[in-house]
Amino acid sequence: MKSKFLLTFLFSTVTSIVYAGNDCGYSELTGTEYQITDQFKKYVTNSFDAFPKKNDYSQGSIRDYQSLNENSFKILNTGIRTLPSERYLQSFLSSYRFRNIDLDGTAYNLDKSFNTEVITSDCKKFYLDPGLTLKDIEYQIKRTDGQPIGKKDYFDLLGAAIEKKTIGVSSQYDKFEKRVEIKTEYFDKYLIRGYYDPSVKKVDFIQIYTDLTFIGDWGNISSSKDTDSQVHKVTRIDTNVDCKSKVLGCVLTETIGVDVTEQFLKNHKKGFEIKLMGKQSKVLSINGDVVTAFLEELNRVKTKTY
Repeated sequence: MKSKFLLTFLFSTVTSIVYAGNDCGYSELTGTEYQITDQFKKYVTNSFDAFPKKNDYSQGSIRDYQSLNENSFKILNTGIRTLPSERYLQSFLSSYRFRNIDLDGTAYNLDKSFNTEVITSDCKKFYLDPGLTLKDIEYQIKRTDGQPIGKKDYFDLLGAAIEKKTIGVSSQYDKFEKRVEIKTEYFDKYLIRGYYDPSVKKVDFIQIYTDLTFIGDWGNISSSKDTDSQVHKVTRIDTNVDCKSKVLGCVLTETIGVDVTEQFLKNHKKGFEIKLMGKQSKVLSINGDVVTAFLEELNRVKTKTY
């Protein structure tokens, strides 16, 4: 009898210890509950870290992410810096720290030095890499309530890592050319630039100035069309070859200018897309905030006396 009682006591004690170890308050956490999508489970290590104090190459195998793949999870904290994400604070990677994001014509900055800490229903913690687009999140993560991933989920999941960006723009009068150059800052490898002639109160030209990268073969971009099938002149400005990467091979960069008019920009203040065509093709998406910043500076320049 005593031995049977002792076994029962020991079993109940061990069970209570296990339950206590898993009692992390998950059910009391507010916020949406998520899961990894089936198609992303074998790639989960691409976007999540399991060990916040280990480097990228020490993040373990897919087995270390079994809990994340098999259970639901909730957001615990945003704005967390792990050892892998802190590398973006170092000078040699600082130029890769921020990523420009376009959401419905609004410009945002993603700070990749921050992670989002999530916790699974069995109380394991993982760290989401915030350098993701909404499309990435839609492919990788789903809501357990069956609702589609939306912008609110995107902002919730990235938290402190994402913030609205103010597009910088400058203007400079050239006393020799007798005209004003207006130029936005780069956003996602492009900018809008143009020249205004105050003597005749007219815009000389406006261009989308962009760097296009190709692997292996040149794009040889020579023409473009917008979504209304309107043709826009393409000017080839520069080319550059970088063969330092042993993985990618030679990275080929073509710098081009695509002509647009002031009226075209006014008609597309929320942004627009242009298909660039040549030996290869690319679609260039222009953010609405970049368009607005350029037009506002152009209007300001028109009111000045030179």
